Amino acid sequence: MQILLPERTHRRVAAEIERIAPDAGLVLMRDDGVFTIDGEEVPAEQIEFDVAWASRDLYVLKDPRGLRAFMVAILKSATVGWMHSGGAGVDHPVFATISEKGVRLSNSDSGAIAMAEYVLGGVLDFYQGHDERRARQADRKWEPSPFREIAGTTWLVVGLGNIGREVSKRARIFGAHILGVRRTPVGDEPVDEMVAPDGIARVLSRADVVVLCAALNESTRQMVDADFLAAMKPKSI
Repeated sequence: MQILLPERTHRRVAAEIERIAPDAGLVLMRDDGVFTIDGEEVPAEQIEFDVAWASRDLYVLKDPRGLRAFMVAILKSATVGWMHSGGAGVDHPVFATISEKGVRLSNSDSGAIAMAEYVLGGVLDFYQGHDERRARQADRKWEPSPFREIAGTTWLVVGLGNIGREVSKRARIFGAHILGVRRTPVGDEPVDEMVAPDGIARVLSRADVVVLCAALNESTRQMVDADFLAAMKPKSI
């Protein structure tokens, strides 16, 4: 089995790859889009691989040649059968093209906790008025600052995949009441109430916080329109 992955990813997890797949051959891609095998540069048209690991390192390369070369290699490969992406979203057209050529596509939930904490941080920042507090502190103005608690608020979490579940779990710990939206509930969702996708409009007016964690596809594209915003609770997030 030959695995294509970014060189910087290999440097980070080489020991784990050796432990899990000691017999795998590796095709490494440098940040500038040049491919190497056993340290020797190999023209892109000569590389062969069965698995492509588009790790998170690939999406933060400063050199745009790297990401382009990686995706082009997959699109032109006659041997690749599986691509794993380190990102949660797979709505970019390149993923559809890769899938259409028969490549199995999987994605990662490794960022779910970080994304959930980002959501909680954003709500806390807004409710606690951190920017205003910091500005007053810098000006040495010791005045009371208005704030609001998450406890007692109602959250509408649209999409209960890995990210939505992590958001819901953390918001509940803060004392929020969670309305969860999922097409096919399985019964173990960390929410207080389940809402069907066609029932979103009926509960928007209850939500102090609305969090969109649904995958972007034809059923969710442009979900938030003028009617959606008009139905939201005044001063909601």
